[in-house]
Amino acid sequence: MRRNQKREVGELVDKVGIASVKKLYELAEDHYKYALSADIKWKRNEEIRGEILVQPAQFERLCARLDERSEETREPISVKGRLVGLDVELRTFHMTFPEGEDIRGRLGPAFKEGKVAEVPGNYIADMVKTTVVYYSTREDRVTYELVELRQK
Repeated sequence: MRRNQKREVGELVDKVGIASVKKLYELAEDHYKYALSADIKWKRNEEIRGEILVQPAQFERLCARLDERSEETREPISVKGRLVGLDVELRTFHMTFPEGEDIRGRLGPAFKEGKVAEVPGNYIADMVKTTVVYYSTREDRVTYELVELRQK
């Protein structure tokens, strides 16, 4: 998908909302999958204000455009929790929190494993939370990158 097409999808999401775009994808996918056309008419009272006939091939192109993912949003966060797993070979970590869901992720390139005192242990973790919205699957994918651990 070209950059300006991604921008157009992003602008559509901003204008009508992610839920509407996800429903549009479902409608387009169903019409394409079952080779259905749609004769759409916009009416006010009995007056037809606009109309369009959308063919399965057009639904297929719409699905292809919406199948791409949104731009990534990266957000630095600091959380207090318990480090319960750290694999320096695979460069992964696992933290738990008494009031929330566990976080699993990757060690960032700047992470210095020599600073880790013990596992399990309580730490303040500086991370980067990355969120990507996949319009077609109606899911947000969130990943975490551990930048630094500090003693509580």
